[in-house]
Amino acid sequence: MTELQIEHLEGEEIGQRLEQIAALRLQVFNEWPYLYDGTMDEERSCLRLDIWSSGSSA
Repeated sequence: MTELQIEHLEGEEIGQRLEQIAALRLQVFNEWPYLYDGTMDEERSCLRLDIWSSGSSA
């Protein structure tokens, strides 16, 4: 099992980790595909929208 690590990211730091965050979300949601069955492209788009709406940049 991988050790859980929590980091606080802001601004460009979020954009630099976009791929990792998207992959993690897909891995977690894969456990419950009846709730969400997304693709990497959908995750990237969703995360960019979240980042943009929060005032950060990616």
